[in-house]
Amino acid sequence: MDKTTLNLLIGKMKKKKLLELINQMTLYSSVAEKILLDYCKNDKMIENKNIVFEMQLQNHWDAAYSIIDDANSYGGCHYEEEELACDEIFEMQSLIAKYEISWEVRKDILEKMLEQIIYDNSGFTDILLETTEELCQTNNEYLYMADLLSKHNDSYYRKIAASIYREKGNNMKFLEIQKENLVYGSDYVELAKYYQKNGENDKALEIAWKGFDKCEGRLDEIYHYLFKYYEKKGDEKTLWEIYNKGQKKQFDLDYITELIYDYSKKQNDNSNQKKMLLKLVDISSNNDIEKWYKKCKVELSTAEWTKNETEILKNVKHKNISLYLDICLESGNTKEVLEYIKKHSNYFGFDSIDLGHKYSKKLVKNYPNEILELYWKEVSIFVNKGKRNNYHHATTVLKEIKNIMIKNKQKDKWELMYNEFKTEHKRKRLLMEAIKERL
Repeated sequence: MDKTTLNLLIGKMKKKKLLELINQMTLYSSVAEKILLDYCKNDKMIENKNIVFEMQLQNHWDAAYSIIDDANSYGGCHYEEEELACDEIFEMQSLIAKYEISWEVRKDILEKMLEQIIYDNSGFTDILLETTEELCQTNNEYLYMADLLSKHNDSYYRKIAASIYREKGNNMKFLEIQKENLVYGSDYVELAKYYQKNGENDKALEIAWKGFDKCEGRLDEIYHYLFKYYEKKGDEKTLWEIYNKGQKKQFDLDYITELIYDYSKKQNDNSNQKKMLLKLVDISSNNDIEKWYKKCKVELSTAEWTKNETEILKNVKHKNISLYLDICLESGNTKEVLEYIKKHSNYFGFDSIDLGHKYSKKLVKNYPNEILELYWKEVSIFVNKGKRNNYHHATTVLKEIKNIMIKNKQKDKWELMYNEFKTEHKRKRLLMEAIKERL
């Protein structure tokens, strides 16, 4: 509809009637409401623009809410809907950051948002929690959110409430909730640190030791807290008591052992340092075994290394076969490396031990025929799998085979085997093209 027609229709309409018309349009069309709000936002004549921004904020939340509420009901949503809801929330965050939104509006959204967060089945929990931090702007507003969170049975949200109470200075509420939610080591440590900060060291230690005995799951934070406390006090007897009690717990043994290893090293206690080092080789995770192997090489004497080498390498082989094979190559034990890759050839997947021919390239000088056999097998497997990318890989390996055979004075044999290969697979058009292009 052009402006001339609009002028004929409503040009002489009184303000009251015009307002009624606009009201009807915005009630039945969210698009019309958006256009109106955008117009008002940009109109310099309008003084109270906060109303515009508050309505925009509410509209963005309504759009996001409908998606998030459904996602909570069904355990998620389509990717397109997820993107749309996140875009709406990002718009909300932008409005809150830029403009002064009344607490009444923010409070209403906060309450509805927390309901969706606590349901925790939508996949939007993290971004919603982030947004609640922006919806609250004063200490009282944060405390209001903490009050809402503290009413729910879920310990995770009650702990968030406790952290807010502590940060905002409501120590009584923090203590009340924290004491009711002592489950994991981190819960006990947080409470212990609170008491310690307030000069109540006896209470702090009491809580930490209680956590040592009663907490569920990991003990690393408890170990760290107690160990550092008694180390600072110079109480070596209690440090060993923590270590020995930790052995019975069977949780985070590597962590407490590393603490006592570091302590022994600082004290120049070579006997316990090396004892703990060998213990760490035995109990360490697969990810850490290389670190402890290297420390053994540096810290053990020649006699100590000779005595413990077999057991150390047994642990390395069990936990990190790649590191073990590297050690074998360094020590000249190439035969074991060859036998291993022959038995454990895995040509597909990132976990292939000889990915990129890491080991076979280093073995080919001493074992050309054995490596050639492995490479021909690899070519056959990839060719039989079909598809262009597999053919490309096969031709890359063929090129390696060619270079090895020529270098080892087997050029005639190469040409014979190569021609037989092409004859066998001549009907594979894509393979023939790959050979022509890449070989």
